Amino acid sequence: MLSRRRLERALDEAAYLHLLPAGALAATLKRNAGRTGSPALRTALATHTPGTTRTRSELEERFLALCRRHRLPQPLVNARVADLEVDFYWPAHALVVETDGYASHSRPSRLERDHERDLCLRAADHAVLRFTYRQVTERPGRVAASVRRELAARAH
Repeated sequence: MLSRRRLERALDEAAYLHLLPAGALAATLKRNAGRTGSPALRTALATHTPGTTRTRSELEERFLALCRRHRLPQPLVNARVADLEVDFYWPAHALVVETDGYASHSRPSRLERDHERDLCLRAADHAVLRFTYRQVTERPGRVAASVRRELAARAH
């Protein structure tokens, strides 16, 4: 009944809230092999990377869709890096992407805080890219190219 995207989000939310013991869904699938929905759940469990879909805003959803559409590697979403929670993170490349909506990032105090966060992340040897709502929605190709370029430059 759920779209693949909503199913993945439900799996991440359940994991985040520690609602499912390890292996609980696999055991349930085994007991209910022929039931409606079991093929979709089986596929999601086999292909979904935990921690990659738990977004908090429409802008984060749009950026994640941009990553999929432009075939960028799947980032971790709302991950902890250098004692900070960041919007998107590619650990193998030490790359952080922050998406900045106007409502949350327009005040001078927030701008100052964002710059302080970037300094902390860079001090921990992480690259930081920031994109606005307009960039993500109106120039997705340019955003994807920037992310791809930074991932390539930071390939370990």
